Amino acid sequence: MLPEILLESELILAIKNKSARGAKILYDKYSHTLFYNINRIVKSRTVAEDILQQTFIKIWDSFHQYDQQKGRLYTWMINIARNLCFDELRKKHYQYLVLSDNMQSSASYFERNHHEIINTDLCDIGKFLNQLRKIDAKVMYLIYIKGYTHVEVAENLNIPLGTVKTRIANSIKLLKMYLQKDIAMLKLAS
Repeated sequence: MLPEILLESELILAIKNKSARGAKILYDKYSHTLFYNINRIVKSRTVAEDILQQTFIKIWDSFHQYDQQKGRLYTWMINIARNLCFDELRKKHYQYLVLSDNMQSSASYFERNHHEIINTDLCDIGKFLNQLRKIDAKVMYLIYIKGYTHVEVAENLNIPLGTVKTRIANSIKLLKMYLQKDIAMLKLAS
């Protein structure tokens, strides 16, 4: 059995020589600290584990780029980890923007065609809104499809804020009953 590599310079040499033992020591020595820092950035254990794995792969593959004169090994490694975290966050933000755009497109379509959708029962939301009184359906549409605030709905419909909140609460109760009926029907069918 080989003696434990203690000095950072020895560890660096082992990694540059593509030593599997050096890779294991590197992982054992730095993985917990890197994981902690990655998890603080992405705030998801699963994502942090994936990024930690990507970090060590990137460290291994690009170790020839590490220059001891420019900084310590850990500093170089944490920069790789952070960059991967930021890439992941940008990717998630982009997915959110695409989802948001898709929701906006759906809202625009619904806005242009909501009478048709409600009348032909093309979607469950339309079925639900169709069961409400017109004013309640309008309130729910403005809040949940258009994204208006309660205050904006009150101003737009010229009704008190308390009335808007009551209409929302009552409509949500009806929605729960509507969904419970659907669930009961599904249970009977299976």
